[in-house]
Amino acid sequence: MTASVALARGRTAGVIRVLAAAGRYAWAAPASAVGLALSVLGCIFGARARVTHGVVEVAGGLLARLAERTPGLHQFEAITLGHVVLGHTHDLLARHRAHEHVHVRQFERWGVLLFVAYPACSAYQWTRGRRPYWDNPFECEARARGSRRHTELAARSTGGYRTTSNVPASTPKAFM
Repeated sequence: MTASVALARGRTAGVIRVLAAAGRYAWAAPASAVGLALSVLGCIFGARARVTHGVVEVAGGLLARLAERTPGLHQFEAITLGHVVLGHTHDLLARHRAHEHVHVRQFERWGVLLFVAYPACSAYQWTRGRRPYWDNPFECEARARGSRRHTELAARSTGGYRTTSNVPASTPKAFM
């Protein structure tokens, strides 16, 4: 293979990577738009934004105070909407970055359909007597692929969670 052929193949591969990334951003764009709208509101009321690995992270200000006051079951430390992650503090976002970036990848795969699929999976888990958040397959994937530290903290704070190794064999794979 000549140097010019190798160079052409390298350029082609680079173009394909750029187009694939653009496609992922476009597919997740409706969800990112929701996140960006909330980010703008958050920044108006004191939150700070930064971009990390192609993801907008917004934390602090009124956003943090509202999240801390959310009633029990609806509390969160961070939430992902497309390529936007909203959280209490940037330190907390740094701790949960690996977990939240798995959710970014889920939005890249599912697009706006994740707004329906995620609660549908939670509802399915609830109807089966399981925990809607901890047993949601999107959360299970994020814990499995996310940081080990987050997994350990989550297990400690909830007394453990179901993993695919202790889910009954009759459970459909899509809901594990």
